[in-house]
Amino acid sequence: MLPLIPDTGSFSVIRRIPYEQIKPGMIVVYKAKWAHSNVQHVVSYKSIFGYAMEGLNNDVLDPEYVTPENYVGVTVAIFD
Repeated sequence: MLPLIPDTGSFSVIRRIPYEQIKPGMIVVYKAKWAHSNVQHVVSYKSIFGYAMEGLNNDVLDPEYVTPENYVGVTVAIFD
């Protein structure tokens, strides 16, 4: 999530809110199969498949949606 979150020496505070309360523009953490780890990206829009996500430093959507099954939480604070 460059440039907002540096690659090293930073950490995020994550809070689990109800999935239905997620809105476009929020930073969400989810278990991404394509990355084989948790990913922290921005919600672009909601579709019938879930929430479409993209990184801050690109305009390409992630290859999977955030769903209730892979949702971890939303970012509420970032420290570097």
